[in-house]
Amino acid sequence: MSASTPHRILAAYSDKQRESARKVLNGSVVEVLEWLRRTDSAFIPYLKEFSLRRVDGRVLAKLNDADLRRVGVFESGLRRKLLREVALLQQRAGTTGGEGGSRQKKSSKAEAAKRQSGRGKGEGRKERKK
Repeated sequence: MSASTPHRILAAYSDKQRESARKVLNGSVVEVLEWLRRTDSAFIPYLKEFSLRRVDGRVLAKLNDADLRRVGVFESGLRRKLLREVALLQQRAGTTGGEGGSRQKKSSKAEAAKRQSGRGKGEGRKERKK
């Protein structure tokens, strides 16, 4: 892909689409619930859980597969669909690969490396005291 590809992707969306996507991603719980309702009727049964868990736009952008399971979305196809819709929303807003998601991945990788080396959760400190 060339360096100008992201600009072409952004150009494919109208200003109205970009503004609408940004409104959801920066929006309140109510705006997220409205977006879920508009996006797919299959998401409607989960509106109550999203509301109870106060999933606003910033939380929505950081949801992952495990988070959706905790909310009660057990159907893998529906989880994938919702994550794909969120990714499209981020792409429309011009925030694909946002800082929150990349930080979370880096943090998870670092924690996994610590566990592999046996230094997770204070194990390294115990060894030093001996």
